[in-house]
Amino acid sequence: RIYPHILLRENKMIATAGADRLQEGMRRAFGKAVSLAARVRGGQCIMEMHVKKEHVDAAKKALIGACVKLPITPTILVVPTKKN
Repeated sequence: RIYPHILLRENKMIATAGADRLQEGMRRAFGKAVSLAARVRGGQCIMEMHVKKEHVDAAKKALIGACVKLPITPTILVVPTKKN
């Protein structure tokens, strides 16, 4: 659903003696890529799983384990799918 396309960059600054010879301040301050991010609105679906009825509990447990890594507290919603 959501893929992190935004590149987070960091301009490392040195704050020790003699640092003026090692860094250029804000000149060419683009920085190195540190991480990736995604913009998510409130209520937007982040992940989804399609599983059989007998595997719903295992899927919930896996999603709870994945939610630990996120900086928010998402809710897990179980929606039954229609069969054609």
